[in-house]
Parts: sequence; C-alpha cells; structure tokens
Amino acid sequence: MSSSVTSVELVIARQLNTWLAAPLQTALLYAEGLANGAVAVITDANDWRRVPAAVGHAVDEEHEESGFRWVLNAEEWQIGIGSIHGLAHGVIESVETGTRYGVETDLHVPWYIYPEDLEDTGLTLEDLAKAFDGNVLAAASTFVRACAAMPGR
Repeated sequence: MSSSVTSVELVIARQLNTWLAAPLQTALLYAEGLANGAVAVITDANDWRRVPAAVGHAVDEEHEESGFRWVLNAEEWQIGIGSIHGLAHGVIESVETGTRYGVETDLHVPWYIYPEDLEDTGLTLEDLAKAFDGNVLAAASTFVRACAAMPGR
C-alpha cells in the first residue's frame, strides 16, 4: 500500500480484505455514487432501492470474476449501503473484546474490527468510531480511497 494512505484508510482496507465480493461491491458502488454526486445520502433504510439504479446497476444483478460468481441482491445492497452509514456513525465493534461503539440500526451496519486491523496505525477502536462524526460523505470518500489501496486493486 502507498505511504500516502491514512491510518483510517489502512484500517478500512485491512478490514475489507475479509469481506465477500457482493457487500464490498455494493458498498463501493454506493460510496462512489455519493462521492461523484450520482446518488444522495440515504436517510431512511427503506429508500435503499433508489441506489442501484442511480449508480447504473440492478437488484439481482449477477457478477463473475476470477471464477467466482455472486449476485447483488436486496440483502447485499442493504448491507453495502448500511456499511457506509455504520462507518460514518461509528458503529464499530472489537471482535476480540466485544467493545462496541455507535448504535446499530436498519441503516447502520456494524463494522467488526480485529486487533490486527489497528496494528501499527496509532488508532484505537474509539478513534475509528469517532473518525467521521456522522459525516456519510466523508466516510464514503475514505472508503473509496481505502478500496483503491487494497492489495490487488
């Protein structure tokens, strides 16, 4: 990874290496759509359906890469969108200790952070939880940069 990657981007990129393709893709599509103005921030979990069309995709769209197949179904879109909101609102939990910040809702999907995700970053779990102070656009932009910093991208 580039030395210009921030500590928060590094933690996110490390965590994303554990994600399955479908939620990673839907989260990235939503984050990119927010960053480029193609979609407005969702404020009601029931409004998730406007995101796929706004970013040029469909619900139940099939994808294949490197011999793997996945479908961007309703659940995957809701997880992807909710992950960006969970990051923005600090819904962060330690896999090791169970310590949790933020409040999980229909629109805020939690992030499960491993101790090694934070290693050598100087960040604590609380720092990560407070990184965006509810700013969904900032979280989305950081998420996009973290995805670009992932190995193999």
